Amino acid sequence: MGQDGDQDPLWSGNRAILQHGREGRDLRLFTPSSGVVKYVGRFYVDEHQPYRIDRAADRNGVMRAVIQFRLKPYGLIAGWFR
Repeated sequence: MGQDGDQDPLWSGNRAILQHGREGRDLRLFTPSSGVVKYVGRFYVDEHQPYRIDRAADRNGVMRAVIQFRLKPYGLIAGWFR
């Protein structure tokens, strides 16, 4: 969430991802593919290790903490790994 500074797992959209199951909302993944948005499938956040914090450069090249959510699919997914 955001392009500058450290990411926070409890801030806005990140918090919505973490709490989607408790709030009865689906978590659906889309990805760009050759200029077209592709629907990948319905996912949930791993309940044992929901995310990890890593380091990466922001849009200005400054290193920051970034969140990598650990998502698991419900059933089959739409050819993501081909």
